[in-house]
Amino acid sequence: SEDITKCIKLKFPNIKTKIIKISYALDLKNFKMNKKKNIITYMSRKLPQHSYLVTNYIKAQLPKNWLIRDLNNLNEKKTYDYLRESKIFLSFSNMEGLPLPPAEAALAGNFVIGYTGEGGNEYWKKPLFTKINSGEIKSFVKEIINKILEIKVGKKPSKKYILNLKTKFSKNRELNNIK
Repeated sequence: SEDITKCIKLKFPNIKTKIIKISYALDLKNFKMNKKKNIITYMSRKLPQHSYLVTNYIKAQLPKNWLIRDLNNLNEKKTYDYLRESKIFLSFSNMEGLPLPPAEAALAGNFVIGYTGEGGNEYWKKPLFTKINSGEIKSFVKEIINKILEIKVGKKPSKKYILNLKTKFSKNRELNNIK
């Protein structure tokens, strides 16, 4: 990510070597959208205490026709199946460069709410992504409720932004970066 490049330059201010940007290439056939259901998905593996607090707090306010599903420890196929069905993905990324699960969720047609992992700032753009500062549990819950209300009145993820994201994580971009 751009963030990682800036960190390298900060740590090694006199670096003379060229920094090569490598990008992810996601298999985009996995991201065809299914019929969407009122499901919120997340992965509890990263920052489990945060995900526990957010999902615990939201349950009291969640409309009865909405479900929350943890994708932790699922195989790749099952994870993609759930991402294609869900409408909202909660990101608990933790200082990890360029986090993939939020990008995968967005490509599957989810609104993404949560932490960027810093490197995610590179693609974390409204209206598809809503940034929450790490540890702001009450803000996180409030944004989930706001997003559910927006969805209720017909708001859907921007197809234009999803197409831009597909380009960002395409095999062609990965090859061009390597060249």
